[in-house]
Amino acid sequence: MSVIHHVIDRLKLNVSNIEGVQSIRPILDLERVLPLYDLYDAFASIVWCRNRGVDKNQTFLQENVNTLRTLVGY
Repeated sequence: MSVIHHVIDRLKLNVSNIEGVQSIRPILDLERVLPLYDLYDAFASIVWCRNRGVDKNQTFLQENVNTLRTLVGY
């Protein structure tokens, strides 16, 4: 079996798995949920920088501050 056919078979299996899960409970709308994960990740990363040294991790801190500002519109 070629790699392409293997990938197609795996995708078909995943679709049937999703359909099975949907019969039990609805699948989350990722368009609405993923920004919350981005918010959580940025906030947790800022705490990580605070705990491990803001000066040593200034670039990483600033990236996450910018992410938070973008997400909250500040």
